[in-house]
Amino acid sequence: MSTGPRNKQRSTFFRRSSVMAEVLIVAIILTLLAVMVAPRLSSAANIEQESALRETLHDLRTQIMVYRAQHAGVAPGYPRGDTLTAPTYDAFLAQMTMYTNEQGDTSRIPSDEYKFGPYMERMPMNLINSNNDIRFMDSYDFGPVIAEGPEGWVYQPSTGTIAANLPGSDVHGASYTDY
Repeated sequence: MSTGPRNKQRSTFFRRSSVMAEVLIVAIILTLLAVMVAPRLSSAANIEQESALRETLHDLRTQIMVYRAQHAGVAPGYPRGDTLTAPTYDAFLAQMTMYTNEQGDTSRIPSDEYKFGPYMERMPMNLINSNNDIRFMDSYDFGPVIAEGPEGWVYQPSTGTIAANLPGSDVHGASYTDY
């Protein structure tokens, strides 16, 4: 039998086809693996965000409690510590990130008068909705009003209660409002 140019072409064609088929099979296997692994990675990322959210809420609640203990039971947010005035985000942020006196007045510089705080460096971000604004609430019933706005947090200054402004539940079925 002769191994002429025609047989060499067929042999080269079959080798190329074989290599292409192997590459295609490998690509299909890698795609299937990616499809199977991606949801697990996504779930792990969600769990990590939720864990960080719980930690952030714990830290916020602790610092709010410390502030209240040092300011005659008045939670941050009330300008000059006056519970007869409407609480504001600016007052909350200043009282939590600056030095304060017993009345809740703020100063950037510590002194004998401004001896409390700062309680945190900045207002933390809600890592799930990427917002650090606060919606101030009059009542503690956060459930029905959660996620009515874009704020990262809902806060009731009269009790010092703060929660994440998120509807729904985490990957384990726990309501975000129960964090």
